Amino acid sequence: MSDEHGAEEQLDSRRVAALRALSRALLRLVLLIGGLALVGWQVDVDALKSVLPGRVAMNPFTALGFLLAAASLWLLEAERAGSRRPWMRRAAWVAAGAVAAIGIVTILGYVMGANIGLDQLLFRARLGNNRIAPNTALNFVLVGGALLLFGWESRRGIRPAQIVALLPTAIALTSLLGYVYAVGELYGIGSYIPMALPTAIAFLALGVATLCARPDGGLMAAVVSDHMGGRLARRVLPVAAAIPAVLSGLWLFGHRAGFFSAEVGLALLAVANILVFAAVTAVASRSLNRADHRRQIGERRLATQYASTRILVESRTSAEAMPQILRAVGESLDWVLGARWALDREAGVLRCAEMWTTMSKALEEFTEVNRRSVFSSGIGLPGRVWESGRATWIPDATQDPNFPRA
Repeated sequence: MSDEHGAEEQLDSRRVAALRALSRALLRLVLLIGGLALVGWQVDVDALKSVLPGRVAMNPFTALGFLLAAASLWLLEAERAGSRRPWMRRAAWVAAGAVAAIGIVTILGYVMGANIGLDQLLFRARLGNNRIAPNTALNFVLVGGALLLFGWESRRGIRPAQIVALLPTAIALTSLLGYVYAVGELYGIGSYIPMALPTAIAFLALGVATLCARPDGGLMAAVVSDHMGGRLARRVLPVAAAIPAVLSGLWLFGHRAGFFSAEVGLALLAVANILVFAAVTAVASRSLNRADHRRQIGERRLATQYASTRILVESRTSAEAMPQILRAVGESLDWVLGARWALDREAGVLRCAEMWTTMSKALEEFTEVNRRSVFSSGIGLPGRVWESGRATWIPDATQDPNFPRA
């Protein structure tokens, strides 16, 4: 990431490393799915080709496309990690171009109404009417485009590869939900062969792997950022992804079971979404408010330190500086009353040397009592600080037995 945009985001190196590790793990999953599908066609085992019995099998050329896409992203990541070998990037681009070409040729075949036969080059005798689905072909075009754009970043810090990778991820997620909900229209287009279940899983894994491969910039930088926006994204995104899917599934189950009509179900779904996201917003807001409060306290402390240093530099003596410092500290930290206690060596007690307050004149008697008060070692808050030699805090003065009262 460029220095210009690196200054805008504070990235957690552990989260960046974790997402890159997730990307590599998902690439292994894609390679496994594609490899098992090819083995399934070779040994004619339906479970390896379609996962679920009776479902459409992954086309062998689709499996080959996944192997090429995973290899391309792997090479691009290896080149980024320091393996400065020129052939790696060229090989990655060739593989990405081949992935896009598989999709383009297949889509052209559907548009022209002709069977070009690219997806029937492997295991032709066993394929029957199995072809690459139209939505699968579109995803290959998008994945190939994302891989060809991988590593490119605009001056504004935009990484087009991440934006393009969102599209096949969304299509794959739609198809996967179609299998979960048993809604064929979500994973198939018209009368054409639908996207296979392992194909949807592999595309989802490949899309997420592309997004997580370089999370130090672009869209993903906001997710791993240490700023409040990043914290909010990490809290809300999992809920935003899971809750609508779960609620929609419950609505579909209830409607099919005859518990309610479609209209009533949609109303209940809308209300449930509103309540859930209102609760998520409230929880996230509380967390952000606490973080913002801590930030404001830190900023006030820094401002107080700066003001105190400036007063010390500009004052001729400490006696001249102390009343100004006391006032600066009190105003910065929103105190009602502040006092400085100095040691009376002859009497062996602490006496009030300066006092600053925002109290009204009606409470002058209270402030005067404070001015006349003295503290021996270990007595009251000033005495404890004197005795221990370090800062002390009383959580609740009303419950503290060693807190002198007028």
